[in-house]
Amino acid sequence: MRVFKSLMIPFFVATLASAGGVSASPYLEVHGTISDHAVLQRGEEIVIPGYGTDGDTVTVTLTGAGLNLQTSATIKKQEWRATFPPMKAGGPFEIGIETSSGASRQFSDIYVGEVWVASGQSNMNWSFSESKEADEWREKAGNDQLRLFHITERHSAAPVDNVPGEWRISSPDSVGSFSAVAWHFGRKLQAELDVPVGIVENAVGGTVAICWTSEPTLSKNPKFESYKSGYERREDRYSPQYMQYEAGAASRPSDPQRRRPCSLYNGMIAPLTKIPVAGIIWYQGESDSWAADDYYRLFPGEAGASLPVCAVGWFWRERRCRQQLPVHS
Repeated sequence: MRVFKSLMIPFFVATLASAGGVSASPYLEVHGTISDHAVLQRGEEIVIPGYGTDGDTVTVTLTGAGLNLQTSATIKKQEWRATFPPMKAGGPFEIGIETSSGASRQFSDIYVGEVWVASGQSNMNWSFSESKEADEWREKAGNDQLRLFHITERHSAAPVDNVPGEWRISSPDSVGSFSAVAWHFGRKLQAELDVPVGIVENAVGGTVAICWTSEPTLSKNPKFESYKSGYERREDRYSPQYMQYEAGAASRPSDPQRRRPCSLYNGMIAPLTKIPVAGIIWYQGESDSWAADDYYRLFPGEAGASLPVCAVGWFWRERRCRQQLPVHS
């Protein structure tokens, strides 16, 4: 299952073309994490993923700071993936993308450095503006070498490929709604490493761990079926409870989506497995306090590991075949 736009635009254009003899317009979409001000992971294969019309050839250039690279890929099953060899930290660069049918995109102010994902529930989602000494830190927030990418809450029944959003440079104007924990982590990391740092925030308050866990991981848990049936019961009760709330006869019911197994992994984590990252920071658990024993079963241990590792990070390692991906929780 792909993001709605990725699926429907080629189908719509093709339908018009076949029905009325109209020539199809060039179609090109780039993964949401590739935008102006983006940070790409250093020391790993540079990956530029996207979507388009089957059979088209995509040519991608990476230029700037004394660099002039070009690569190409063929679009198959509406997807393409262009790669460049691993690079050291540096920039700024420009990315140019053009298809053989004439569609093109251009992105500027791109850096190579450290990319970290900051995920979890309300503690991670707690905004910079609401944090202690926010006004003092806001004055220090301007940093061209710290870039921020925020993913809004999105649940999905199946893994999606793409994610909407854009990179923003850390500044007094851009940090207010961003995660305080994630920003301070990025600030400290950038100062200590002295390389560009990009932080991807995808945290949702009031969510349980099963929402953030992939189905291949969760299905190995003996309580998998009870997790699914529990969500279904909550969903069945939600509509009549909400109608009572609108009628003023009851308090507002909690959204059952925030108890839906795998839904946030599918909508907010799965799209990020397409790009290399340096690691993950994870701040979650209070919504699972009523079932602490079950929570720890979602943390599969690994041989030689002194501490259990978050299921999100475990599956990420499995998907990307990189066994040393750091996960800090």
